[in-house]
Amino acid sequence: MTGFAQDILFLEQERVRRSDEENRLHMAFLNRYGMQDEVNFIFRHDGLPFALLAVLTGPEAAGLSTRLFNFNAMHDYLEFNLKMHPRVRKARQEMLLSSRFGLTPREIEVVDLLRNGASNMTIAQIMGIGVATVKTYVINILNKLGVDNRAAIIAFLAAMQLP
Repeated sequence: MTGFAQDILFLEQERVRRSDEENRLHMAFLNRYGMQDEVNFIFRHDGLPFALLAVLTGPEAAGLSTRLFNFNAMHDYLEFNLKMHPRVRKARQEMLLSSRFGLTPREIEVVDLLRNGASNMTIAQIMGIGVATVKTYVINILNKLGVDNRAAIIAFLAAMQLP
């Protein structure tokens, strides 16, 4: 499904692309759970799929593709909210810190601990390294981000614009 260009796929329309055997197996699966119809939403970021949501209806419901409902608006609303999820935003921020600013995975780990208010000693204990190594990481982070102190690192992270 993730190879499709469309972001909304209706079962009724997809049956023509599948073999009779695939359709038989899929319908057997749906029937086993008392389902009749299905619409799939594919959510993408930078063109790559990152989540899939299947909405199923029972046998008493009308087919999904015939409903007067704005599935495109529903898709856009759900995709926006998925992208705003804290874990997704954190992952995008880490990817940006790595790709744009050259932070290493360990430096990103230090940044995360700094964001949570950890001292050098606490960071050293959590990461299993010496305080001097933590100080080296902090200096490298300051240089790579072009800021002057730990508070500026936190402000920098807050100011990062993430869609």
